[in-house]
Amino acid sequence: MSDVIITTDDLLDYLKIPDFDSRQNQEVNILKITQQATFTEEFKEFTTFQNTYDEVSIPQTIYMDADNVGYIIHRFSDEDIYYKLISYQKDERVFSGASFSSPLVELFIPDEIYNGGYQFYINKEYQLVASVEAVTISNTKNYISYSPQTFSYLKQYPSLSYTYQNVYGASVAENIQITSYDKKGPVHRFPILSRTGLGAYTYRLSYYYKENSAEIRNIRVAEQDGSFIGFSILLKDITSVLSILNNTIFWFYNEYNDYRSSWRNRFLNTLTSYVVEPLNASGNNKQKVCIIYHLPQPMYFAFDRIESLWVLLHKLAKGYVRNNLSINEEDLILKVLRILYHRKIHRRSAFLIHGTERFEEVTQANIKSNNEFIANLITRKVDNTLLLYKLITGLDGQQFRAYINFIWNIWKHSSYSVIDPQQNEKIKITEKSPVLLDYRSNKTLGFYTDNASIVWEGVEPDITISVKTKTDTKEETETFNIGDFEKPLLLIEVPKKEAYDIYTYHYHPFSPILIQNSENPKFLLKDNDDQNIFVTKLPAFVLFANQETAFWQNIMTSLEYGIDIITTVSGFGNIIKAGRIFNLLKGSKTLFYRTAQATKVIGAVKATVGIIEVSSGTVNALLKLTGTNDTKLGKSISKYLFYLEMLALAGEITAAIRDGLQKSAKELLEQRKELARKLDEAIANSKNSPFPFTVQDKRRLFREIEKVNGVELGASLKEYVKFRPKFLFSVAETTRLWRAKSLVKITEVELVDVFTKRLDDFPGLVKGHNQAEFNIKFLDNGKPFDEVGEFSFSGSRKDIFERFGNPPKLPENTIDIFEDYDGFTKFVTGVFDFGGRPRKFDSEIKFIYNFLRNHINKADEFVIETKNIFATCSSCSREFVMLEEYMKSIGKKVKFIVKTDEDVSGMTSLMRNYPELKPIKKKFEKIYRKNKKNK
Repeated sequence: MSDVIITTDDLLDYLKIPDFDSRQNQEVNILKITQQATFTEEFKEFTTFQNTYDEVSIPQTIYMDADNVGYIIHRFSDEDIYYKLISYQKDERVFSGASFSSPLVELFIPDEIYNGGYQFYINKEYQLVASVEAVTISNTKNYISYSPQTFSYLKQYPSLSYTYQNVYGASVAENIQITSYDKKGPVHRFPILSRTGLGAYTYRLSYYYKENSAEIRNIRVAEQDGSFIGFSILLKDITSVLSILNNTIFWFYNEYNDYRSSWRNRFLNTLTSYVVEPLNASGNNKQKVCIIYHLPQPMYFAFDRIESLWVLLHKLAKGYVRNNLSINEEDLILKVLRILYHRKIHRRSAFLIHGTERFEEVTQANIKSNNEFIANLITRKVDNTLLLYKLITGLDGQQFRAYINFIWNIWKHSSYSVIDPQQNEKIKITEKSPVLLDYRSNKTLGFYTDNASIVWEGVEPDITISVKTKTDTKEETETFNIGDFEKPLLLIEVPKKEAYDIYTYHYHPFSPILIQNSENPKFLLKDNDDQNIFVTKLPAFVLFANQETAFWQNIMTSLEYGIDIITTVSGFGNIIKAGRIFNLLKGSKTLFYRTAQATKVIGAVKATVGIIEVSSGTVNALLKLTGTNDTKLGKSISKYLFYLEMLALAGEITAAIRDGLQKSAKELLEQRKELARKLDEAIANSKNSPFPFTVQDKRRLFREIEKVNGVELGASLKEYVKFRPKFLFSVAETTRLWRAKSLVKITEVELVDVFTKRLDDFPGLVKGHNQAEFNIKFLDNGKPFDEVGEFSFSGSRKDIFERFGNPPKLPENTIDIFEDYDGFTKFVTGVFDFGGRPRKFDSEIKFIYNFLRNHINKADEFVIETKNIFATCSSCSREFVMLEEYMKSIGKKVKFIVKTDEDVSGMTSLMRNYPELKPIKKKFEKIYRKNKKNK
């Protein structure tokens, strides 16, 4: 972390509690023992405390004088009472009552201190304290060594952009405001949350000075508290507050019982007061789900209305559960389940610390509470199926595994898991649901097979399991081909004839099953607690879930082998079981994309790790061409749709799916002309349709396929950087190619307009920046269909922050280089003029970066018109020439129209050639200086 905070990351590092366990720079939590018996809490630096205090043994009742020096009774006779000094070194002197100018005060040390694990210490000044050795506290965990110098940059530029992912899967960028004060000293790392009443900013996190802890009389920040606060953070939304705290406080203190100290407890109370109301409000409102998504575990207790959580869970589980498009349903579902269970098995218990009531969470997990929780999963229904089943079939990837293990672990400590039929009161265990099941599975060449057929419709709590026991095998074998569209790829030899006995059983989803685990089964879903044991004990629903997992694992494995579509099921165990999956994938020539349901599923996909959203319009466009499946183009379309379907159903992107998807997208782009021709036919044929396919749909389709082929956003940037060294033209060659473009002399009116039009709102633009306006026209077959206007100006990051704030407030449509500043700096690393000087921050360079990042995939033809107040420099003209060459190499066209005055090389020549701009420049320089001074 920098000594001076400049960015939001710097601020979070500054606030974050480090993982610090050594005793260096630690502080000891002590209680001062005085006549007043207040037992005031303080913190002493550990090494200092160790060197200046010595342990003493004292009775529970002691006596103290007006200077808070302690004594114990020392009797010489029944008539005379004397007092012995409690001292740092053994002092054997005794004193009569008459020795004291004022009577000693009898002090009884409360049980919670005397018998609460405290030791007693004294220093040379006779100061007596109590301390708990086990609770030595690092000041890096509870305090920040605050210095105004650290906030010197934020004093000048107090606004920062804080970005985080919200419950809707979107990146939220909120401007936060920092206020800081000039007094140096340690502050509490735990802020106090309050409302601001300051317009757009609703919440304030206030970091109080440690020395003023006793001055804070209530938990709400008042105006008179200002002198007690080192610095504050102003925020607009409670979810932004929680997000920042999750990154700084709650990652370390993640249990309710961590908040034992008075200040930590105060922090939790203030936060709770602003979270509890929207949490316990009825209905599934937007704020409620946002708070749940960011809610840390120590605040789970804030829910009072448990039934409203079950209602919310029902709503989240309806329809097609996914973590894309609308809301992160899978993550929310798991969070709600954990909160529900936490509230079921935890209770808050009151206790006293130094006479003040505190609370701790007491775990009361027992068989009864576990029974009640999991019973909800088989009595509640969503979409007419049991909630347990709906979530098994709805959740995917890591959320699926987390859900199964979560319920499995609760089941282990419930009555449902009892394997004795006489003692299991929840489930009937009969010969139709035996505990010991002859289930076997194996893994060969990466494929899972088993001897069972498991059927559960999810409407009733009844899982049918049929197991096959082999009785006879003939040695004769038969060979099967598994291949892609063109040729056989993998030869599998399997037994041709086998005889089996089949046994069919019926299980409740929570019925206990024991499976021998000597050689088999090879489970994909592991029991996290009981590994490497002779038997696996599981509820029946886990066996059903395991079958689902095995299927998808087999699909992934087949893709790793390079199989595009599996063409056989016969004779090879259960790579694909007969039923819903077999019908899905049974033949390379029989497409399964025609149904509305499949279209909806594919349309929900975000391909290539969530960056690219494949729209239903794209899918529909390709579905219109499925009649071409016997052609090369048709096969390529089939492959592309297949991988989208796999991604949609698997719920996660593997290397195999990513590579297959990218390869199939590349095949489509290699047939761009034929695909475009077919799509033009579809446009013409659908004009009278209530849902016509349009030119816009065609452009979107190509843009999405190009992005999928590029694997990641910004692929064109990387390609261009690699391309740049091939075209480092000489001065003469660059000049020749640049002169061949449409260079137009800018009119005086146009130049003055560019220079002045933004100065009223942004006077910092007078400080020597080149300003340029860009207009991009997107063409299809030579006809414009869209255009974008953008603004850019020169200047480094430091210049921009200094003149426009941090985060900078910039003119409308200004090109943003700060969204991925690291990516921008990598892109401009090789940009030099012909004198070898770096030209990283020119307005034209920023435009080229932005064009490659955001626009190049929107069309195949472009017209780019630019107006500049300064002439295009040599490095920029060379970059424009190289951009044109690069676009030619990928089959795209661009025409440049550059309006500039080539006699204007900078601000000096601009003022000389256009003297009417001098008073304007002078006026706004004065405004700029005044604004800066007033900040």
